[in-house]
Amino acid sequence: EQKHGSLVKGMLEARKARARAAGAGAGAGAKRGNGEGSAFVSLRGGVGELTSALIERLTRDGATLRPGTGALAIERAGDAWRVRLEGGETLEADGIVLAVPGRTSARLLGDLDATLTEELASIAYGSTATVFLGYRRADVSHPLDGVGFVVPRTAGRPILAGTWVSSKWDGRAPEGHVLLRAFFPGAALAESNGALVALARREQKVLMGFDAEPVLARVFRFPEASAQMHVGHLAKMRRIREALGRVAPGVRVAGGGYDGVGIPDCVRQGTEVGAALVDGA
Repeated sequence: EQKHGSLVKGMLEARKARARAAGAGAGAGAKRGNGEGSAFVSLRGGVGELTSALIERLTRDGATLRPGTGALAIERAGDAWRVRLEGGETLEADGIVLAVPGRTSARLLGDLDATLTEELASIAYGSTATVFLGYRRADVSHPLDGVGFVVPRTAGRPILAGTWVSSKWDGRAPEGHVLLRAFFPGAALAESNGALVALARREQKVLMGFDAEPVLARVFRFPEASAQMHVGHLAKMRRIREALGRVAPGVRVAGGGYDGVGIPDCVRQGTEVGAALVDGA
């Protein structure tokens, strides 16, 4: 909105930029059949396949996993570190990767360094609620000839965005059906599931022009789950890394909210911090 005047204009400019990039990369096989590369990819069976594959790989390589076990604190243990777990157990390690939100990293590091924990705790996270609605395709009059829509704040509507899930990715709805998703801001978390489903249906009626009875409805809540990288975030991360190097050598942070928010960002950060710990950097 700040750069282009509106979200719609910004999305159009981004689409043109992707088309130019796809055309430039055609000689290297980057251009798809429709002349434009897709910005939206996922795993065929859903993103849960990613964690399943990671667990399988770690287990095969001899890693010890403690699912459902919370960490309470991280403490010095000479030149190494001690992690106190729920139930009284402790683990000792030469290096630690905190792949958790900033506020959780701050809590685990405790009083190690007040400035460091304040910086980590100050990373902002927003809350959202999502409503998934499944319909018979014949009951939806809209052509669903895209991937969804984003609603600008100036519109003053309660919905943030909508995704036409079954148009965006293959295999997301049975034959003859479609799956749609509505995003709502954090204030919606206080509403009941029934109220959120009703709100999503009202917004679809206004914005998409149909009012059918869904065959499936699911509500998911994500409190403080979406990192909000405000102006000055890069400088904040430099200060956090400098403080970690000074008072907590061998401890790294990685994940959504530090150096990016998407899955590729998280994979890249995990690779980088893992290599740094192995190399002793």
